[in-house]
Amino acid sequence: MPRRGHRSVVRRLAAIAGLFLAFGAVPTGADVRVEVNQPRPFGYVVGDIAEQSVTVHAPGYALTEDSVPKLGRISAWLERTRAVVVRTHDGFRLDLAYQFVNAPSEIRTLSLPTVKLPLRIGDRAAEAEIDEWPVTVAPLTPETILARAGLEEMQPDAPPPRVDTRWIVRRLVLYACAAALIGVFWASWRFGWSWRGRRPRPFAHAAREIHALATKASLDNYHAALRALHSAFNLTAGTTLFAPGIERFLAADPRFAALRTQIEAFFAQSQRAFFAGSGAAARDMDFVQLRTFATRLAEIEREAG
Repeated sequence: MPRRGHRSVVRRLAAIAGLFLAFGAVPTGADVRVEVNQPRPFGYVVGDIAEQSVTVHAPGYALTEDSVPKLGRISAWLERTRAVVVRTHDGFRLDLAYQFVNAPSEIRTLSLPTVKLPLRIGDRAAEAEIDEWPVTVAPLTPETILARAGLEEMQPDAPPPRVDTRWIVRRLVLYACAAALIGVFWASWRFGWSWRGRRPRPFAHAAREIHALATKASLDNYHAALRALHSAFNLTAGTTLFAPGIERFLAADPRFAALRTQIEAFFAQSQRAFFAGSGAAARDMDFVQLRTFATRLAEIEREAG
């Protein structure tokens, strides 16, 4: 009978131990019981996360904030990234997460660390403990590879892809042609060029010269401006033009007939400036009016082509 009783006690203890192993329950004391939900022990690589859940049944016991595992690097291979405590009806649940932060050169066995949780209820103290848990970490790539064609460790750099730039070149050529045409049209308008041949525009030249002389108003510059405009009339008429010849000039070139009054006034003003003395010239000196008159003559000249 004693032997039978002994065997019965052994069987009961073995059954209880089997239940603890099957459900991950760890007895820590009469009032505290721990259940651990462990992660899978294999198949990890660098960057993976192993999650561990610990349920502590400890009615009345309290876990202080200082007892919660700290986040951060805990070894060369592991970093604790999560430690959250959730209250339950008879205790609490601790959710832990560990990230693998290094890559081994070959399959390596690591261990999730042991965690001790001190508990207290009044003057009574207890401790919940989670044992370390082994896991395996594999390398991302093998240390050596089969040295066959195309499988060498170091591959040559791939040539950069060629970019088709033909459309870019075409667009730049079109832009350049458009800019050139705009420049030619502007130059023909500004400098008096003609598409029907290099036809001179003396009034346009005289207007530019008067504009330059007007920057410094003086009697000498005033005389020079008058001579520039006289030269433009002479070149346009094809002969030296004086006041009595204005009628013949307008008949031969009716473009300027609308400015008959201004032309006659200019010749009278020029007569006074050169032959009535410097006093009369100084009184008549008006660069603004002279420049405006020359500009209008140049516009008529340009409109006629």
